[in-house]
Amino acid sequence: MRARRFLFAGAGPCPPGAEELWIDDAASVDTYARTWRTLRESAVYGTDARNLISAARRTLR
Repeated sequence: MRARRFLFAGAGPCPPGAEELWIDDAASVDTYARTWRTLRESAVYGTDARNLISAARRTLR
């Protein structure tokens, strides 16, 4: 299996100081992919996101 390189600074070459993550084994690649899939599935968008932000602001006041 080839190592996969994940850039946290966006697509393209990694600029100086940007974080890189090299994953060399299948189990780590699977864990990484499942983590991001779970985050994507649990995200809120649009009106739901605005409502969540408004509720958090009210709670913090």
